[in-house]
Amino acid sequence: MSNLDKAYVHKTNPENVFVTNLRQTLPLKIPQEKYEKLYSLADDTQKRLLQDNYTGPHPGSDGDMDFFALIETNDAIDDSFYTLNDFLEKNDMKSKDMIYYAEMVLNLNHPYYFEHPNDHVPGMMAIEFVRQSLSASIHKFGNVPLTGYHFVLSDLNVRFLNFIEFDAPITVKITLKDFFSHDNQMWTDTIFETRVYQYREIKAEIGVRNSIMSNPGYRRLRSRHLDKLKKKPT
Repeated sequence: MSNLDKAYVHKTNPENVFVTNLRQTLPLKIPQEKYEKLYSLADDTQKRLLQDNYTGPHPGSDGDMDFFALIETNDAIDDSFYTLNDFLEKNDMKSKDMIYYAEMVLNLNHPYYFEHPNDHVPGMMAIEFVRQSLSASIHKFGNVPLTGYHFVLSDLNVRFLNFIEFDAPITVKITLKDFFSHDNQMWTDTIFETRVYQYREIKAEIGVRNSIMSNPGYRRLRSRHLDKLKKKPT
C-alpha cells in the first residue's frame, strides 16, 4: 500500500502524509439483477464471499427493484474484504453508500509529533490522520478538484476512548452523514462521523462539519470577516 499523493491532504512535504489505502466500503445493497450477473462472473472464492456477505433477495420499496443486502457484522478489514471489494470494483460495482476506510501511516520519527519520547500515538496526530482522510475522501469521492478550493471547518467534536498504540494497524471508518452538492456532482458542504479502530476496538470518535469553497468564494468570505474586524473598537 502506498501513501496518498500529498496534494489530496493539502501538504507540501510527503513525510506529513499519514493516510494510505483510502477506499470505499462494500455496497450496502446490490440490485438483484446485478448480483446475479456478478455471481455468474465470480470464481469459487468470490461466490463464497458473495454468499457470506450478502443476503437476499429482499423486496424493494416504492417501486425499487429487489436487492441483496450486506450483512454488517463488524467493521473488520481483512483479506476477504479486499478480495471481494476488488472483485466488485473491477465489475463496476463501486459503493455509493457514503462509507469509506483508510489506514494510518505511523511515522515514529516525525519531527513534530515525536519531538520528545512518547509511548502511544499522540491525540493530535490521530486527529490529523482523520482530517487528512476526510480531505482525501472529499477530493476522491466528492469530485472536488485538487486546486482552486478551500475547506472551511465549522464544527469538530472529538472523543477519545482509549490509547492508540504503536504495534497494530490503525484504521478509520468514515461515514458521510449528509452533504450538499452542485447538480449532484461536487460536494460543497459535508457532515462526517468517523471512528478510529485498533485491535477491532473503537479508540476515538470524531465528528466533522465543513464547507468547500472556491477560491473566489473564500476570498469574499475572508474579506467580509476582515472588514467586520476593522470596524470593531481596538
